[in-house]
Amino acid sequence: MTERLTTEQLEAIRKRAEAATVGEWEYFNPRLYSHSIVKSGDIDGRSIAKEISREADGEFIAHAREDIPALLAEVERLQAAYEDMTSIALWSTRRLRFEEHKDFAYDAIERNLGRKVGRI
Repeated sequence: MTERLTTEQLEAIRKRAEAATVGEWEYFNPRLYSHSIVKSGDIDGRSIAKEISREADGEFIAHAREDIPALLAEVERLQAAYEDMTSIALWSTRRLRFEEHKDFAYDAIERNLGRKVGRI
């Protein structure tokens, strides 16, 4: 994936994560079957369980409930830091003395932002 996630895409991911069954998910292989199981605790008196044929898939699914919210929080933190650094870069660029230096800096900022910025 090379395209940046949009605000709408991130919000859709957040809604799916928040709608998922709350609680501890676990992965285990009871060794009685060729398949392992991913399950959550009882929800309204019933257990949610699924047979998984690959251990790596089971681990991924079992940890997604905690991993996705953590990743979304990290994306938000990095986006805020990115915006701060962009503001600093624009402030600095506007104070350069030579136009060719300004053009180089503005081009780099626009390339990283993926959009045009106001040039002075």
